[in-house]
Order: sequence, then structure tokens, then C-alpha cells
Amino acid sequence: LLLLLLLLLPVGLAVVVRDTRRFLNLGFMAVQPAEFARLAMILCLASYASRKQDWFRESWKCLVVPVLIIGSTSGLIVLQ
Repeated sequence: LLLLLLLLLPVGLAVVVRDTRRFLNLGFMAVQPAEFARLAMILCLASYASRKQDWFRESWKCLVVPVLIIGSTSGLIVLQ
């Protein structure tokens, strides 16, 4: 998520490609932080779901945290 936030800075590491700022220039290579963010989101949701298995069966309220994780990550990806 930190790398996605770096893309939003007006002056920073972001490289403009086809009128979008999707890549971070690290000097020796350019990376697309959205791919890392998606992978991190999936791992975070899997970890949360495995720790809260019993709670998922009992209440719909356990979905608040996953919705916040998905929403914040997706929102930052859309903003880039």
C-alpha cells in the first residue's frame, strides 16, 4: 500500500507511461506496485480468513475487515 501511495505524490518516483503514473522508477528497473498490492491483499485476506474461520460461520460482521482491505487497496489502484 505504501508503494501505491508513492504513485499519488506529484513529484516522486512515478514514471509517466501513456499519460498514467503506474510505474515506480527504482533506477535499475521500473516496477508496477499494483501487482504487489494485489498479491499482498490476497495473502492478507487468506490469513484473516484462516484465523477467523469460526467467526465467519457465526456472524456477517466479520466481513467488515475484508471489505475495508479490498476497498482501500482497490481505491488506491483506481487512483493511480
